[in-house]
Amino acid sequence: MIDSLVDDIEEQVKKCEGKDTKDNKCADALKEAEDLLKQLKVDVNTITDKTKKAAYQQKIKNFETRLLASKKSALLEPERARAPQTKTEKEDEGLEILKKSHAQLIETEQVGVGILQNLDSQKATIQRSHANLQTVHGKLKQSDGLLTQMSKWWRG
Repeated sequence: MIDSLVDDIEEQVKKCEGKDTKDNKCADALKEAEDLLKQLKVDVNTITDKTKKAAYQQKIKNFETRLLASKKSALLEPERARAPQTKTEKEDEGLEILKKSHAQLIETEQVGVGILQNLDSQKATIQRSHANLQTVHGKLKQSDGLLTQMSKWWRG
């Protein structure tokens, strides 16, 4: 299962390396690779063999680096492809780069907010679990005391 995910990610990433990432097929391949990579991360966390887990985590880092490079080239490639002719064109292209960067920044911020909300929820769950654990511990102490008293009474 995991090996097939690795192969699928490799296939999707290869579709875009060295190609125009604005192409719809390439953009779809990058999105598919990201989705597969998320699934791979989940599956790798279930592996108990430390050496296999480390090997897959290294592959994940490699894929993440390659995906990031493809995304960066999508942002910068059109600007490198042809040199702007006039000052206005330079400004327009600079503005376009800024807009794309801003869009990515907003997306990243939204992901960060989601992560923080998730962490806050997990914190509340842990705190409730801790409170429940303390309650159970208190009840166990009380039960132990009662059992000790009953034991003394029966021995008499």
